[in-house]
Amino acid sequence: MCFTDHQGFFKLVRGINEKYMKPADENYKFLEEYGEKNVTKFVQELKNAYEQLIKAIEPGDILSNKKKVKARLNKYTNDLQKFLILTYHNLIEVRGKDLYENIHEDEATMIKAKIELERAELSKFVKLSKGRKNQEKTDTLDTAIKYSKNIYDLVETSCAKHHLL
Repeated sequence: MCFTDHQGFFKLVRGINEKYMKPADENYKFLEEYGEKNVTKFVQELKNAYEQLIKAIEPGDILSNKKKVKARLNKYTNDLQKFLILTYHNLIEVRGKDLYENIHEDEATMIKAKIELERAELSKFVKLSKGRKNQEKTDTLDTAIKYSKNIYDLVETSCAKHHLL
């Protein structure tokens, strides 16, 4: 995370939002369509993220306190990553339930087994992220996002195969 002026700082924030907030927002809208009522967990993750962004700007001149600002931006990024992972997990739960109710039990068992294999890999990276320094945590959570998306894609592919759109 590197910036040399205010424009660079805000460009960096826009890039972070594009990478994490945009897909999380799309996932959230999809969850709303499926009637997701429990938004408290989503709101808390967003609150955490934006508190970090505010703290990054709060010291006054972001250019005179770059080290602190970079640390806050890393925390902001990590909170948005967790928000994105949370939306994927909820999509997997909602779409998986729909899928399992509409397919043969043997096929549901096979899909669940594939998902559990991916989740086992995912859990390794989530555990690795705990206690890591910010940039290492960001890289590890990016891998967790990749696995979460893979699981979601597996469920969506199965839904499409069975014409459950």
